Amino acid sequence: MAKKNLTIRIEDEMREQLQLIADREMRPLANQVLFFLANSMNQYLSENSLHYFPDEGMIMTVSEYKELLRKRETDNIPF
Repeated sequence: MAKKNLTIRIEDEMREQLQLIADREMRPLANQVLFFLANSMNQYLSENSLHYFPDEGMIMTVSEYKELLRKRETDNIPF
């Protein structure tokens, strides 16, 4: 999977706290941010019964995915 840059602006205090946590966990700051992002995204998906379907490039429930597949079958829409 390709990696892309993302620039964000955060308050000094939040950055300092992130750095302290990263130091405590012996991770580079960027890796700590990625760790927090991944955990938060997984929690969000889980709490909302969502799944990532990379072939579709979409996040949806399983029932929404099944509906999409059924609609494609009936409309003869290729993937």
